Amino acid sequence: TQTDLLFVGRTEDRKKGLGTLLEALALLPEHVTLKIVDGRIPDDGLVMRFLRRHRIEGRVKLVRRMLTTQELVEQYSTARAAVVPSFFEGFGFPASEAMACGLPVIANAAGALPEVVGTDGSAGRLVPPRDARAMADAILDVLADPARTQRMGRA
Repeated sequence: TQTDLLFVGRTEDRKKGLGTLLEALALLPEHVTLKIVDGRIPDDGLVMRFLRRHRIEGRVKLVRRMLTTQELVEQYSTARAAVVPSFFEGFGFPASEAMACGLPVIANAAGALPEVVGTDGSAGRLVPPRDARAMADAILDVLADPARTQRMGRA
């Protein structure tokens, strides 16, 4: 099943910025979906509390186990875009993995992410850190035109 957005990373690490992504999702139309891949999502952690508080559980699919490389590639192949909302990223493996799998990336303009994603907008969109509205707008922009979304994924 295709999903709109994919987040891969440690959900309980606040530097990964998942809270901002979930806030952005709550601002987006109800048809926009998100898949979160993290083998260690606690039942009482940040993600579960936020999903319940904002009543967006039905729009988020959780993959709560460690994946093989092939399984991770399959997750990327079922998404339309990847979101990397980290406040600090030394290199940006999720962004580079997504791009290697042909996905456009919406990322925070923080750490090494501008170098990985690029600043010209051809492979994705950069947004100011901790700005859920800017992230929501960038997500809508990337998803609005399927042909452009595919071009961005090939950039």
